[in-house]
Amino acid sequence: MKNLLAATFFCLFVFMLASGCGKKEENQLQAFSVEAFAYDLGDGWDVNAIARVKGFGQQESNGTFAMNVTFAVELVNPAGEKKTVFNGEQKQQGKEKFSDQALEAQFELDSAYAAGKYKVLFTIKDEISNQQVTAEKEFELGDD
Repeated sequence: MKNLLAATFFCLFVFMLASGCGKKEENQLQAFSVEAFAYDLGDGWDVNAIARVKGFGQQESNGTFAMNVTFAVELVNPAGEKKTVFNGEQKQQGKEKFSDQALEAQFELDSAYAAGKYKVLFTIKDEISNQQVTAEKEFELGDD
């Protein structure tokens, strides 16, 4: 009886070990190093926003790797109201896997935007793995 129980546990252990070895770890889409800053144009503002992204899916074909990430940038005003100000796509091909990519947005705000603390909100979607992530960064419009 002891041998049967020990053999059962041994077989279960080997099965669990074998089933875990063949699995490929999924990449987790991540946004990091988000930056946003505004330049005073006199009659408005020029806003630049950047987010880096990693963990996106990549397709390999004939030794070439391809990635495709789309993103939208929303401006959140001091009252909490949101407005989409930029849509973009980062689509690249290369001979080596991509470790990360910069997503850049540039847009203008007219003089109707009052001084205060604003946020940019990136909504990023990996078109290959169908993952989505958000990231935000606060910045200030105002007199320096």
